[in-house]
Amino acid sequence: MYPKSMDLIDNRNSMLNRLAEKLDKNVGYRGDLATADYIPLDKSNAKLLITYDPYVGKVNADEVRNYILGSYETKIVPCMETLRYHSTENCVAICVKILRETRPYSDRKNMLSIASTLFLDTTMKDTWEVNAHDDGSKYLSRVTDESISDIVAERKRRMHVKASAVTFASLQKKQQEREEEIKNVPDSLIEAEMENAKLRRALAETQLSSNVDNIEAGDTVKFYDKGSLFEGVVLKEDAAGVTVKCNGANFLISKEAIIGLVEKSEVSEKDTQKKLKDYFGEAYDFNNQDLNTLTRK
Repeated sequence: MYPKSMDLIDNRNSMLNRLAEKLDKNVGYRGDLATADYIPLDKSNAKLLITYDPYVGKVNADEVRNYILGSYETKIVPCMETLRYHSTENCVAICVKILRETRPYSDRKNMLSIASTLFLDTTMKDTWEVNAHDDGSKYLSRVTDESISDIVAERKRRMHVKASAVTFASLQKKQQEREEEIKNVPDSLIEAEMENAKLRRALAETQLSSNVDNIEAGDTVKFYDKGSLFEGVVLKEDAAGVTVKCNGANFLISKEAIIGLVEKSEVSEKDTQKKLKDYFGEAYDFNNQDLNTLTRK
């Protein structure tokens, strides 16, 4: 027989699942989801941190999409390619943008031109600006004074969302703590059979280089810009942001817009191997042959 504590847990899980199903039917999305934190990337784009109740179950992509579209009343839309799970913290991060009304580029002929790329609809008193699709074709999008920060903040205020213990800052701190773990690798792990060296090296390299704080010039990254996901090579990082080269063009983005690391540069790769050799050589007095085996891909 189950102990009473297990029965209580089963009952709680069952109640939460029924509640989630009811909320999903009533409002169109899981009721346990909440926006814990956000980082504005510019006036129209942001990165959201969305928490979920693990007792209800791990959230999936469709549930994240439905939550964003439903809770923000389609004022903002997600870029699903940027969805990243932080399962140990029961949350996901995703980039979103304001959904702006669009019109055919040819409609400008019936508007008053107020700048080279701005037109005024004198009937509706709306301002429209020229934008381009990926294929180069042009269209008009309505200019709005509302920022994405206003939309997210208003939603949190209206829903009386309490401050969350999980934030982008807390995730960054957790990552830094994991990076420190390499300095406390137990002897039993280091003394394991050498065929496990590749696995240990992969873990150690992840700790050293996966955090966006460790992104360096020459690294290949995935990044978000104006509603789309791109892949490019980091040129530099300075006070203005991170400059990434993609398809012959340079993008200046915030570090928070970097979604993930695709590949370290050759220089960074060699530096990572040197760090590992220095660490294991000093901590465990490995000889050069052992160090080369340990840090070999």
